[in-house]
This record gives sequence, structure tokens and C-alpha cells, in this order.
Amino acid sequence: MNKKANGNKKIKQSGKRDQDLLKVLQERLAEAQKFETIGLLASGLAHNVNSPLAAIILTAEVALAKHPELVELKDILHSAERIQEIIGNLAEKCQQEQTDEAGDVDLNQLVQDELRFLQANLFLKHRVEVKTSLKAHLPPIRGHFGDFSLCFFHLVQNALDAMIQAPLCRLTVRTGFLKSRKSVWLSVADTGCGIPKANLPRIFEPLFTTKADLNLNLEQYRLAPAGLGLWVVRQVLDKYRAGIQVQSRVGQGSVFKIAVPMG
Repeated sequence: MNKKANGNKKIKQSGKRDQDLLKVLQERLAEAQKFETIGLLASGLAHNVNSPLAAIILTAEVALAKHPELVELKDILHSAERIQEIIGNLAEKCQQEQTDEAGDVDLNQLVQDELRFLQANLFLKHRVEVKTSLKAHLPPIRGHFGDFSLCFFHLVQNALDAMIQAPLCRLTVRTGFLKSRKSVWLSVADTGCGIPKANLPRIFEPLFTTKADLNLNLEQYRLAPAGLGLWVVRQVLDKYRAGIQVQSRVGQGSVFKIAVPMG
């Protein structure tokens, strides 16, 4: 094949990739709009449920004060308080993600809140051991809560995908502070299948995924489609001049570490 024909072939392939990416992004935009609507409904639902729930808690507390021997009342009170906590977290998350203004983001609190919401993933909830090591008194980072929430979500989802067939499923999340670079860092580590060295340079490319080659039924576990997660992370981090490092060994797992400058 001559150089001209080879060049035309590459142009066609590049054009097809661009078309595929545009189609996927359009689909994701439509999904994002749906999720935004769901978020607004969830926020309204949380507000409307709070009042009757507060009445249930108050009634249970009064009844328990009169009849402390009734264990059932303690169970009712505990469950109602747990529901109140979940609703409170949901309302706060909706409010944070809907704001367009940048603010101080507590990375430790974000990790704790997001891990609670990610319990909706049945694989994470029932099969994955979650460990956290969060640096105390971590300085806040300046930015949009939704940006860092999205990055953390995709990093965790990527880790979960990698562990679907792993004999040991452990997710480890750490945070820390680099004084020398004046940056806050977050790492997400898994014990999954790992990434072949040849694929590492391509993992942040849009639509690049090897998950289809694993012949896995990921849809029952995933909360987001494969092929765009790490690309989205890279695009978001670029806005904050944040770096990302990847260490991976086939059959042992991967570690993704992001560092966000304070300035």
C-alpha cells in the first residue's frame, strides 16, 4: 500500500472515531439532562419527606420515653434516623452538584459521602472490601464539587470493573498533602486484572476500552457506560492543572493518583 492510500485510510479511521465520539457524547448529554431532572426531583422529594419523617421520629422518642422496655420502638427510631441521614446526604449532594459557583471542597468529606452513595452498586456493596486512609486536617481545594465528585465516581467505577473476576476484591482510597508541591492528592487502588503495559498510553483516549475483551456482563454492576470514564477524568482535571499518575500490574491491580494544586 502506497503512502497516499495509507494516509487516506488513517484519515477515514480518524473521521470514524470522531463521528463515534460525537454520537456517544450526544447520548451522554441526553443522559446527563435526564440525571439533572432526576436530581431536581430527588431534592424536592427529600424536602417533602423530611417533615413527616421528623414527626415519626418525635413520636417514637415520646413513646420510647414512656415505654423504654419496648425494643421495637428502638428499632423504629433507629431506622427512621437512618432514613433521615440518607435524605440529608442526598439533599446536600443535590445542592452541591447543582451550584455553578466554585467553592472550597473538602476532599475527605467528598470521599466519605460518595462512598455511601456508591453503595447503590451491588457489586461494591456485597463483594468489595473498602478501605480508606484519609489524611487528617486536609486543606480544602478550590473548585466545583461536581467536578471532583464526577472524577472520583469514574475512578471508583473503573476499579470495580477491573475486579469483577478478581479472587480478592479490595478498594483502597487514600488522601494526602504534598507540601513541596502545595497540592492535595487522592488515590484509588484496586486488586483487579490490571492494565497491560502496551495499553497504558491509551487509557485516557475517548472510547478506548478493553472491557469488551473480558467477555463480562458489566451492565448489571455499572452505573455508567464504559469507554469514556477515564477520558472524562482527564478533561476535568485539566481545568485545575491537576496531574494524574497510573501504576498497574497485570493480575495484581492498579493505582490511580491525582494531585490537585492548591493555587
